[in-house]
Amino acid sequence: MCPTPSSPATAPRPPLLLLLLLLAACSRTPTPPPAPVAYVDDATCVACHAAEARQWTGSQHDLAMQPASSDTLLGRFDSVPVPTKSGPATFARSGDAFTLDAPGGGGPKPVRYAFGVSPLQQVLVELDRGRLQCATVAWDARAGRWYDLYPDEAFAPDDELAWTGRYQRWNSMCAQCHSTDVEKRYDAAKDSYSTRWSAIDVGCQACHGPGARHVELANAKRLTANDDGLTVHLRHGEPRAQLDTCGPCHALRSPITERWVHGEPFLDHFVPELLRPGAYTADGQLEGESYNWGSFLQSKMHQRGVACSDCHEPHSGAPRGAGNAVCAQCHQLAPPLNRFPTLKAKVYDAPEHTHHPAGSPGASCVACHMPSKTFMGIDERHDHSFRVPRPDLSVALGVPNTCGACHAEQGAAWAAERVRALWPGAQTRPHWSQAVALARAGDGRLLPGLVDDPEIPTIVKATALELYPSTGLRPPARLYADADPPLRLGALRASEGLDARDVGAWSGVLPLLSDPLRAIRIEAARLSSALDERALTTEERKLFDAALAEFRASQAAMADLPGSHLNLALVHEKRGEFDAAERAYRKALELDPAFLPARFDLGQLLHRLKRSAEAERVFREGIARVPEQSDLHHSLGLLLAELSRGAEAADALVRAAELAPEEARKQYDAGLALAAAGRSKEAEAALARAVRLDPASPDAALALAQHHASLGDWVRALPYAQAAAKLLPQDAGVREFVERALREVETKRR
Repeated sequence: MCPTPSSPATAPRPPLLLLLLLLAACSRTPTPPPAPVAYVDDATCVACHAAEARQWTGSQHDLAMQPASSDTLLGRFDSVPVPTKSGPATFARSGDAFTLDAPGGGGPKPVRYAFGVSPLQQVLVELDRGRLQCATVAWDARAGRWYDLYPDEAFAPDDELAWTGRYQRWNSMCAQCHSTDVEKRYDAAKDSYSTRWSAIDVGCQACHGPGARHVELANAKRLTANDDGLTVHLRHGEPRAQLDTCGPCHALRSPITERWVHGEPFLDHFVPELLRPGAYTADGQLEGESYNWGSFLQSKMHQRGVACSDCHEPHSGAPRGAGNAVCAQCHQLAPPLNRFPTLKAKVYDAPEHTHHPAGSPGASCVACHMPSKTFMGIDERHDHSFRVPRPDLSVALGVPNTCGACHAEQGAAWAAERVRALWPGAQTRPHWSQAVALARAGDGRLLPGLVDDPEIPTIVKATALELYPSTGLRPPARLYADADPPLRLGALRASEGLDARDVGAWSGVLPLLSDPLRAIRIEAARLSSALDERALTTEERKLFDAALAEFRASQAAMADLPGSHLNLALVHEKRGEFDAAERAYRKALELDPAFLPARFDLGQLLHRLKRSAEAERVFREGIARVPEQSDLHHSLGLLLAELSRGAEAADALVRAAELAPEEARKQYDAGLALAAAGRSKEAEAALARAVRLDPASPDAALALAQHHASLGDWVRALPYAQAAAKLLPQDAGVREFVERALREVETKRR
């Protein structure tokens, strides 16, 4: 199914490139793949592979996309309007022609394809310029009804999240994973597509690679164990090739090439997402629509060598057994120690382990170790990190726990105590999420130990490394040359903000301009764009130019989405190419006027170029489109404050604080602006809110102390001044302020 993306107007700002991760097993020096060969009709495969074809027929892969017909479309096309907050959507039929008439479409438009099959089916609607759009009213295949994927939202016709918008476009968002050998073929000048595929669905060659040479060898009876003509070999129980093959569609990732080439490393074509907030909870559970790959890479099962096909029949996709039988393949009295030597011989599918009656929901392995989350309204998906339930983390970090699915009324503290009593030792080990949570709060002391721990999954280490810059840490030199590709990428992400004047500090970054993997090279180029090229050696400049060209090509592969132009703009700006940066920012906003990262950065660039009136207009245009977006009001307020327009700045910053009542920084900024505007009581209230929301912030405490002192109220100023002094023990100015406050209070008492 096409995902239902979060609104770019309200989503947190994404990382620059959504970079990181791939299998630790990726070779540092991959073997060059064979020359590309052609795809054949999948029907050719059936003659020799009939059993596999029978399993595949009717599977989710087989039915991923089909031409629209009375046989393939499950929904009722009965001309009865389906109500949505954006207006009625009417599915109609005339003979063999199917149409959708929905707001923003300009009348009935042809339905060309059925998209997916269960538990829901969407339809693809043809618009001009080669666009196929995913209708945001979907068919519930189990309940037999149309339903709105966005039941609580109403979209304006020009909103890019509307069904006619850019983020519901099959060509960009869905095609690569629902068909085989897709080429998007986007024309940026016309904002149009001539997308093509080799097979409409996810067929044999979507996984095994192009088959023409295999068929040629088979027909000539020249197939051998060493040469079967295929570029991908998927053997049962072999995790690396399976994850490289499944990952492109079962991971949250960004393409960095126009077309995936089978047999080439994943990191030459994609950059997967890390465990960022919004996609994953603080302890790595599924939160957003992140699919299975990032969860599985967190698991002990992945670390021990479990492969996709150990649990799923590869051609049908079905589990290898019903209920607990899938897990009992390995977790039993006679475990397969030849493959997994660390397995314990034990009966797990028994009340002695589950502490629930046999056959009850609580006795299900999946219920406890693969908690589910529902996406797209009805699509229940299981977390593939196979985690041990940790309700103690719910108490500490506020994350969900699987016990709460059945015992919500008892609460997390009760669940934590029960787990302690029933499974002694289950909650005794520190969990990596505790170190990551501290780092996200600004304390990175535990991160280096996390990165060095051999038991910690690589995806977690990469996430930790991405937090290094915000906590003042720098990666050790050895990580830049690590044999594990994700750690090399992590070292680059940990190098964000290196001093461009100190070329010596870049000794780890610059060699990665020639890394074997494209994702690493382009990240090194992005970082190195901050350097003065005159400081590079001739060889380094040559490598930089080549990697920068690859970076630009990687963004061109996604030129129909605004994020690619934002990425280009940021690199142009680093290089001092301000005209090019402005054009790229404006192109991003042309594609999506509600794309806030580009709006913020364009406004800041214009202000730095002393074009503040234009910067103000950029922010006000954003507010007109998204009036409830706090960050826009905040950016406008800071700009107005710099322009010495104090009263207007205070109004804008107050509005930002009202829209984000839990953000301490916005309360603080509003308080300062209100104080400068002479609105004393409002200033005091805003600063008090900032102190309450972030008692660890010395700025807010000191500002409130100074505010009280400015009014001559030293008694009220003193405790805040003392709190600031505790947080800033080395600050002589704060100590002097406390000493004066003590004197003033003592004088008043006398």
